[in-house]
Amino acid sequence: MDYTRRIWSIKGSSHGKAVKMVIPRISLIMAIDNYGEVYSCMTQVNTDTKIMGLYIKELIKHLDEEDRNWRKYTIIMHDGAKYA
Repeated sequence: MDYTRRIWSIKGSSHGKAVKMVIPRISLIMAIDNYGEVYSCMTQVNTDTKIMGLYIKELIKHLDEEDRNWRKYTIIMHDGAKYA
């Protein structure tokens, strides 16, 4: 798909000036626990190893604030996607 927007040109003409390439993207990362709590993060960047690491780090920080013993009864399941 061509997301380039052209201004000041006759319809069908190729003489318009390209203004900006816009590629709509929202990434959503979520964790859900057995009690129905949802821990979500929305970004407008590619979800790579760096972003996933930051999400996990912030999730752990938040879980520590809620209950310091969460590790004793928590299993983390991951979807197995590769993040380059």
